[in-house]
Amino acid sequence: MNIEKPGSYSGFLYWKYHGPFSAKKVIGSYATLARLFHLFGNNRIMIKQLYPYVFMALLCILFSGCNDDDSNFNQNTIGQWSIMAINLSDSPLGPVETPEDGEMISITFQPDGNFSGNTSVNTFGGKSTTNGMNLFINELVTTEVADTPFGQAFYQAIYRSSGQNEGPSEFEIIVVNDNIINLVFNEFRFLSLERL
Repeated sequence: MNIEKPGSYSGFLYWKYHGPFSAKKVIGSYATLARLFHLFGNNRIMIKQLYPYVFMALLCILFSGCNDDDSNFNQNTIGQWSIMAINLSDSPLGPVETPEDGEMISITFQPDGNFSGNTSVNTFGGKSTTNGMNLFINELVTTEVADTPFGQAFYQAIYRSSGQNEGPSEFEIIVVNDNIINLVFNEFRFLSLERL
């Protein structure tokens, strides 16, 4: 077997014609570029006409990524909450229903939109969705024991926020801080929730 020394002339010729930067490979790359250039020709107007389409394609990719995030349940609502106050009046100043001592209505929103909770005497659950800063309660299932005035106000708020029809209940999510959000409906009516 004849092994060439690394520094020999024939070794140099091998790398010249078969190495990664050989003339054959460089010419092949050049030919590909030449074909692309020939496809568009020297017509800069045609290339400029492509810019808006490329820009729109990039925007679509960018916003489709954002839409994936928006399709998830609103991060501001995920977790366990207690309802601190309920305003069912047409005035932002009240009167406001608050729980009696030791009474609590809790609600937990899951990342998949399912929720569950309880009042002093009833349990409830259902499905919800979000669209930006809006929360929609699409389905509510509850036990039906006679509730406290605060519990009744909670169910009334769900009923009124649906426009008293079979549609979903709709709330605007107002973030007060990391631990408090208000679910506003019908202008001034709201549920005030505190994170547990």
